[in-house]
Amino acid sequence: MTVANNLLRTKGRRKTSISLLKATLGKGNLLLNGEKVAQNSKYFRIVEPFLLLLKDAGYDLQICLRGGGIVSQETALSLAILRMLDKLDLKTSLVMRNCYSLGYDDRIKERRKYGLKKARKGSQYSKR
Repeated sequence: MTVANNLLRTKGRRKTSISLLKATLGKGNLLLNGEKVAQNSKYFRIVEPFLLLLKDAGYDLQICLRGGGIVSQETALSLAILRMLDKLDLKTSLVMRNCYSLGYDDRIKERRKYGLKKARKGSQYSKR
C-alpha cells in the first residue's frame, strides 16, 4: 500500500489475471481500463457492494484489469477492493476479514505432461 497525496494502491491476482487499483479522494467515480463502468457491465455485480462503501467514504477508483478470463478477473478485482477496504480501515473491515480471504489464491491450471492426453488423463487401459 502506498499512501501519498491521498492516494492508495492495491493489487489483486488470480491465475493469470492482475487487477491494479488506485483510489484517490473524490466523489465516488469508477474508471475501468480508462472507461466509466455502466451498471449493466459484467464487472459491476461483483463491485457493487464495495462501491457503496467507498462512495460513502468519498473515493474515486481507477482500475486496470489484465490477463485471464472474466471469472478470474472478477476474483482479482474483488481481492484488490477487499485489500483497499482493509487498508482504509473502515468499520466493515473486521466483517470483510471474516467473510472473505484477503490472501492470494495461487491455484493455476496444471501443465500437460507428455504421454498423457491432458494434465492427468491418460489413455484407457485394455487388457484384451
